[in-house]
Amino acid sequence: MQASLTIAGSFVLGISVGYLKPDLLSVDHATTWALYALLFLVGLSVGSDGRGIQTLRAQGVRILVPPLCALIGSLIGGVAFGLFLEDLSVTESVAVGFGLGYYSLSSVIIEQFRGGDLVVIALLANILREITTILAAGSLGRVFGPLAPIVSGGATSMDTTLPAVLAASGSEYAIPSVVNGTILTILVPVLVTLALTY
Repeated sequence: MQASLTIAGSFVLGISVGYLKPDLLSVDHATTWALYALLFLVGLSVGSDGRGIQTLRAQGVRILVPPLCALIGSLIGGVAFGLFLEDLSVTESVAVGFGLGYYSLSSVIIEQFRGGDLVVIALLANILREITTILAAGSLGRVFGPLAPIVSGGATSMDTTLPAVLAASGSEYAIPSVVNGTILTILVPVLVTLALTY
């Protein structure tokens, strides 16, 4: 929760500084380098943790159920909201859904393609996904089963929502949760970009 508040506070601080000092730096240049840095850190995280590859080999295709469910659910939700909301196209809504909880990376990518309001929507939607998972993991696990908190957490299931997942589902779901988060984290830049260039 503290990490989410820190991110939200940073966002509000950025808005304030941007409003007060609009010529402080080139936003396009800064966000491009921020995207490169985020992708590097994601690659570093994936490359330094060999457990995900080992679990994929041991579990086989069963380990792909949570990320597949997260992708299908995000796609359906994105299409549904895109059809329902007048100010948001289906592709933009799908791009927001394909943020999969990874608000920092998806927001930077969306800013490259659309900017403005869509970045704010993506940031808030993905932060709400993370907060909802943290607060409702226990209920999700009881009602829908132990994989539900993992699916709900999306890309965050390997880090910020992992403690909530373990508390709701049990320690035996640690590796599936990390693998789910790793796979979805890798897919976020690809899927968001594809949705916005379709």
